[in-house]
Amino acid sequence: MKKITALLVASLFAVTALCSPVFADQDPICSQPGVTDEQKELAGCNTGDPGEEAFSTVRNVLSAVYVAVGIAAVGVIIFGGFRYTVSQGDPGKVKRAKDTIMYALIGLIIVLSAFAITNFILSGIL
Repeated sequence: MKKITALLVASLFAVTALCSPVFADQDPICSQPGVTDEQKELAGCNTGDPGEEAFSTVRNVLSAVYVAVGIAAVGVIIFGGFRYTVSQGDPGKVKRAKDTIMYALIGLIIVLSAFAITNFILSGIL
């Protein structure tokens, strides 16, 4: 179980690192002359207001975290299904497998709710 937790944490950090726009200023489109502000914004370039950039960065990082946690929850649901399949009718193993699936579904619902709430709040601020 510790190996699975370590793998999930490492995956979370990897997805966050890949999805956050840390290196957006190094994108070639950001420094080209003749590129409109709209094109720069679509490419993720820093276009001006640091407040907007901060909220955009927060939104991107939170979205990456939500995606990673959602993927982890789906993985745990699959793991619970596997445990249910190999339980061979043992009541204790069946209960543990069902509990795993139920808690993963609860976690997925919480993640989806947090995603909706934070997007609602951040869209109201911007």
